[in-house]
Amino acid sequence: MFLRQILKLNRLNQAGKCINIVTTRNLVNHSVIVSTSLNIYHNLALEDWLFENTNLKQESVLLMWRDSPCVVIGRHQNPWVECNVPYCELFSVKVARRKSGGGAVYHDDGNVNVSFITDRSLYNRRANLQSVVDALADKWAIPLSINDREDILIYNKNKVSGTASKLSRDKSYHHFTLLCKADRIRMSSILHSNMEGVSSKATKSTPAPVGNLSDHQPNVDFDSVVHVISEAYIKDRQNLNITNVNPLDEIMFPGVTKHAEELMTWGWIYGKTPHFTIQRTFTYTASDSDESVLNVSLTVGKGRICNVELTTVHCPEIDAQYFLQLKGCIEGIVFEKDSVLKVLSDVKTKWIEGRVYEFNTSDYLDWVLWCLIESTGLYSQAGSTDSVKDVPI
Repeated sequence: MFLRQILKLNRLNQAGKCINIVTTRNLVNHSVIVSTSLNIYHNLALEDWLFENTNLKQESVLLMWRDSPCVVIGRHQNPWVECNVPYCELFSVKVARRKSGGGAVYHDDGNVNVSFITDRSLYNRRANLQSVVDALADKWAIPLSINDREDILIYNKNKVSGTASKLSRDKSYHHFTLLCKADRIRMSSILHSNMEGVSSKATKSTPAPVGNLSDHQPNVDFDSVVHVISEAYIKDRQNLNITNVNPLDEIMFPGVTKHAEELMTWGWIYGKTPHFTIQRTFTYTASDSDESVLNVSLTVGKGRICNVELTTVHCPEIDAQYFLQLKGCIEGIVFEKDSVLKVLSDVKTKWIEGRVYEFNTSDYLDWVLWCLIESTGLYSQAGSTDSVKDVPI
């Protein structure tokens, strides 16, 4: 059994627990593990390690943790659509892609993350959620309910928990958030994307009003919630044992660091995004000419701009080769702010050297470059009054 292997490695001698809250079968031992880390990548890595390495025919694991501010998207989601990536970059808020499906969620240290890791035959999302709802109601009389989407609501109105899962042939995990005292203002800023005109087959989150458990019971905190849920999971309270662990402890979890390293890569977080297309239309008005219209279409695949289409109406007399030059330079680059800005700056330099960027064309060409920056949505924060025209190119 997994927990006994851990305790043997640490030369301890504690027995596993033998109660199951989601089935009448009494054949599986149950362990409660709580991470001491606030790093989302480390905690998700531990979850993956437990899923892959625990003998779930003999043992089920309840894993709980909390994180510093971060946004966690589902395996098949688009991070640029699901959250405000420029805000996250500016304020060092981590963006993580988990290996389960579902929608985007916000984590901070006021949020408890709960994961039931079990044999596939014991997988029961509704029963897991109900056990937590009942435990919190028994302890604090918090009025919680579960809707048809398997979200936990407070006062039958505000969402305090979103749920997702991962299933293999013989294993499963079901995990969900539980908002205790989360920063809802920051959550709103982070989960508000500034991208427009996106079309994609990526999974989209369903927005919902949120609440905290502390709205009803101000004294709830991470430790108390963990204890209450653990008591519901291990019915024999006299033998309740919660194992606190460092998720990157290579002695207890050999190979877990590789899991964390994978989850932290740009290729996993952003490169796994399903193909998407951005389509925007911009209008340029010069004092001595008709309005010019620029239609921008950007297709992004595997985290790179793979196709750019620029069509213009009533543009100044500029040789088409310079727009083809722009297209050729930007296609293939990583869909990331600094990469886009560098390429556009290089293109502008080539235009200057080619003497196309002159007094009568410079304003228009700058506007074209600004349109591309705005189309990507990589620069401005949602709700910001800053103009992309302030970006130095």
